[in-house]
Amino acid sequence: MIGVDQAFQGIQNPLAPGQTYAVSIMAALEEIARQKQNCVGLSLWVRSTNLAAIGLYRKVGFSPDPGGPFHRDQGDPIVTMRKFLT
Repeated sequence: MIGVDQAFQGIQNPLAPGQTYAVSIMAALEEIARQKQNCVGLSLWVRSTNLAAIGLYRKVGFSPDPGGPFHRDQGDPIVTMRKFLT
């Protein structure tokens, strides 16, 4: 599980001009996945009410699973988002 503390959300990463810390973290995770021999994509879960996170994931190339949200616990429905590595 990875998250970006609210204190860093929207803050520019000085080591990656034009990127926020959140985008930099997602790019690093994608690079690690690409180095794995049989990794064809990434997937994650996000609460359907976390619109800021969903916006970030869309920005870096993730798409919501067409199956729609599902209930995992007593909280808000969960959306599965995926990004295929080609």
